[in-house]
Amino acid sequence: MSPLARLVPFVRRQLATLGHDGRATLLLLLAVAAVVVPHFEHLPGWALAVTLGAFGWKCRLLALHRAAPPRLLLALIVGAIALGTWRSYGSLFGRDAGVTLLVMLMCLKLLEMQARRDSFVVAYLGFFLAATGFLFSQSIPAAACVLLALLLLLAAMVAGQLGAADPGAAEPQDGAGATGLRLAGATGLRLMAWSLPLAALFFLLFPRIPGPLWNLPNDAGGAHTGLSDSMAPGDLSDLAESGAMAFRARFAASAPAQGQLYWRALVMGGFDGRSWRPWHMPAGAEAGDGPSEPVQALSAPLQYELIAEPSGDRWLFALDGPLALGPDTRPTEGATWQARRGLRDRTVLHGSSALDYRLGAAAGTGDGPVARRGWLQLPAGFNPRTLDYGRRLRADYTDDRALIDAVLSRFRRDAYRYTLQPPRLGRDSVDEFLFDTRAGFCEHYASAFAVLMRAAGIPARVVAGYQGGEVNPVDGWIEVRQSDAHAWTEVWLGRDAGWVRIDPTAAVAPERIERGLNQALPALGIDRLARLARGTDGPQLWRALRHRWNAIENTWNLAVLRYDSEQQRSLFERLGLGAPDMQTLLVGCMAALGLASAALGGSLLWQALRRPRPDRLTRLAMRFEARLAHAGCVRAPHEPPAAFARRAVAALAADAAAPADARVPDAADQARRIFEALIGMRYRRPPSPAELEVLQRWIAEFKPRSPR
Repeated sequence: MSPLARLVPFVRRQLATLGHDGRATLLLLLAVAAVVVPHFEHLPGWALAVTLGAFGWKCRLLALHRAAPPRLLLALIVGAIALGTWRSYGSLFGRDAGVTLLVMLMCLKLLEMQARRDSFVVAYLGFFLAATGFLFSQSIPAAACVLLALLLLLAAMVAGQLGAADPGAAEPQDGAGATGLRLAGATGLRLMAWSLPLAALFFLLFPRIPGPLWNLPNDAGGAHTGLSDSMAPGDLSDLAESGAMAFRARFAASAPAQGQLYWRALVMGGFDGRSWRPWHMPAGAEAGDGPSEPVQALSAPLQYELIAEPSGDRWLFALDGPLALGPDTRPTEGATWQARRGLRDRTVLHGSSALDYRLGAAAGTGDGPVARRGWLQLPAGFNPRTLDYGRRLRADYTDDRALIDAVLSRFRRDAYRYTLQPPRLGRDSVDEFLFDTRAGFCEHYASAFAVLMRAAGIPARVVAGYQGGEVNPVDGWIEVRQSDAHAWTEVWLGRDAGWVRIDPTAAVAPERIERGLNQALPALGIDRLARLARGTDGPQLWRALRHRWNAIENTWNLAVLRYDSEQQRSLFERLGLGAPDMQTLLVGCMAALGLASAALGGSLLWQALRRPRPDRLTRLAMRFEARLAHAGCVRAPHEPPAAFARRAVAALAADAAAPADARVPDAADQARRIFEALIGMRYRRPPSPAELEVLQRWIAEFKPRSPR
């Protein structure tokens, strides 16, 4: 017999020994685990250890039928948890610290749980903690995890109520009490199904308030994957291994060719010998702060919609040649755009860009102002070979365009390699790349080209952003991922031309620009398994499923997560209801709640009316059993009438033997006479109305002593 085949009977036997309350507690533990597990990636290591330890401790107490730990010990653990939270986050408030404390306290409440009331408290905490999961993620898998947790919590509460309904009831079982658990699960599922229409109605009607409903301190930063406000050799090649979504875009007309999809984010002009940063960044400034440079459109503008993923940063992505990017945005230095505040949620932007444009020329930013802004500045003592090579190029070429072509020809001619795994570079990184290793990613080529241009007297800067993107054939959106991060250069070619984009990567690996990084990966020697993990390679079925899932995810983002006050107003206008104000929406919510309550009350009333009314003999028997229960004789649901009669008469006869019972000496005889009449009328022959009247009088006269 396999280990699994031996394990199943063992588990069933263990469950059978727990009893109904034990199995209900075990179901509650499962529900709490479903609530807590999604938070594991946010908990510090010590909190994870405490959580697992508390679950193990509770399971041991449950298996051994032990009492809860001493309250003093639990109080000491609470103090240690508070201290650990303070050490980990520097505060007891905020999103991360608050959720950590809530998880810890709920686990300790599990250890303290003894009465059925405690289990309901744990369930209520579980409902609240399940909602906090949306503070970290609002994705479809996160929502599915919350729904599963809610279902288990409802089932656990129902299981507790089944035991509370009749403490003496014997649960119908098939081995390990599975029938009772199935009943609890089915009831929880029905409760959730009944509540979903009301939840959907509240989702549509509840007033949307612009901005977040709360402000969580100490969570403004938060780690995220994507571009940063500096660029050093190796930064973008690390991003190339990430399949995380950066943004999605969709054009009103046909999309441009792959080689024209340059998504501009940051312009970097400050170089310290190794890293590039945006120019003009005093303390407290944001990347890209500074005066804007005008974009003069030389072709018809393209209209597009862009959905940016949360990053926490202010800079935005726009198709090169940006003219507009929607409200709550502003142009900044180098034709880049910023949001008014950091992107904490998915943001929908409506952009306009010209593929053919002139940048900065209309403002008259000629050679003098450009030089004064530092576009020719190079740090002293770095990359001497590159500086010398730039001076020699200037001596050989008086025309700037001819000089640029000579450098690009060198990249194509002298066996330069485009690779995600370039050699490490030292202090003079540009010298080592240009003359020694000759292998690098896009940031190596952009940095070296910009330094070489400055050394030759041509103002130059680095632009960081994304290039390309994959069109999803299901919904037509262009998906731009972190692996599409790219860097290129811009050079100043006089007032007539302005800033001109030069991408040295296109000279070394044109397939990267024309077909995307994914198509260039085989030439780069990247392992196929890595591409498969990112979803950029694999069988056609796998790619089709990935596209379908991405389209579903995008629909979720647009229809659910983006449902704000504007979308709500648009929905009501399409339904012909106008644009309701907040008071009208609140009244609608209250009306929906009232209708739901009325429907629930009507359903309960209908079920009560449809329930068959017991006949007169059954009602008399129930009244008689109630009087016996008042005297301490309670009938078990599984107990036959004859057996109950013998037990009740014997108990009443024993009570009558006591001196204190002299005032009711005939209680046992009365009960025996009533039992004989009830059993005879039920199982021998139907009673006549006169017999029922006599039986009713006997039961009315039956008044046994209440137990002390």
